[in-house]
Amino acid sequence: MECSDNFCGNFKMNSSIHCRILAVAAAAVAFGPMGSAAFAFNLVPPEDALTNTQYNALNAFSNVEGLEAPGVENQLLDPELLVASGTGPIDVFFINEGAGFRNALKVVIDGDPLQTIFPDVASPASLNPELDGPLSLGEGRRLGDLAAGAILDFFIDTGNRIYGADDAENPDGLQHVIARSLTVEGDDFVLIGFEDLFGPLGATTPPNEESDRDFNDVVFAVRGIAGEPIHETPTGVPEPGSAIALLGLGLLGLAKRARRTA
Repeated sequence: MECSDNFCGNFKMNSSIHCRILAVAAAAVAFGPMGSAAFAFNLVPPEDALTNTQYNALNAFSNVEGLEAPGVENQLLDPELLVASGTGPIDVFFINEGAGFRNALKVVIDGDPLQTIFPDVASPASLNPELDGPLSLGEGRRLGDLAAGAILDFFIDTGNRIYGADDAENPDGLQHVIARSLTVEGDDFVLIGFEDLFGPLGATTPPNEESDRDFNDVVFAVRGIAGEPIHETPTGVPEPGSAIALLGLGLLGLAKRARRTA
């Protein structure tokens, strides 16, 4: 297994991406997190599914439930890196989730209309298990064979708010995405984690939602992306072995569950 500890560089918004974010917000009004855009993409064929080694390597970087993720300022996205390689299909794999919300994962591809990849990011086997969750860990969706250079913008829809990779365009003006690049068994991945709670760490004054800033509320991996990571390895980011050990504790995020059911 070969794992690069490089991180994507700072995400700098341009006007075209700003327009796509506005399109996401407009589409969310029409569709909602469980709306008619559900399951716009087919399953990844079995022969191209993640291997156990690949899944375990990716999941090892899922942050521990309820603990603030370290080094997030060094784990930002550069929009020029989230582009299709053009050498094969783009596949998106669900890795884990520790959310109280039932989030939807959405994408805008090269300025096209908003599409839903996973309308309900929940699983009976995730960090915060949901018995009626529809997803299996490692389940993949194929976005298709996109032209080289096609830009992908990922968002989560909590049902109340939409968050993306540009801090300034998020409802609270804060970072809600972290990313890491890895090569596992010859396949290159960008691993992305979202934080779904509004506001800074622990803030409770409305509209803040007492965020834990753990960035594990929607964790997914993208295969078929072009470009090279441009950030040096940050300090203070746990190695995968320590992440696995902590995940073994089975923390379930009871505070998030209480907020959702209140």
